Amino acid sequence: MNAGKKHGKKSAKKKRSKRSTKRKKYKMTANEFVLATIKKAGAKGANGASISKAWKASGRSGDAYNTLGLLTIAKRIKRQKSPKGRGNIYRVE
Repeated sequence: MNAGKKHGKKSAKKKRSKRSTKRKKYKMTANEFVLATIKKAGAKGANGASISKAWKASGRSGDAYNTLGLLTIAKRIKRQKSPKGRGNIYRVE
């Protein structure tokens, strides 16, 4: 037997580059932005797609849906099924 030798292949470890990501700052918080977008839509309310579109247009990364969910749970906005079928309508409480 080969007492001093190791069996198997060595795994090649990849080095990751340590990139620092800088957090973006905005004039309004996410909650303020979503509430303002819904208020701007008027009494009809705003659907999730239009809020998400405004979110992207303002240069924010990610989606507005996390914020919509948190505001709904906090009862600051009300979610209602869209009469057209797919999606939801959001109104300010």
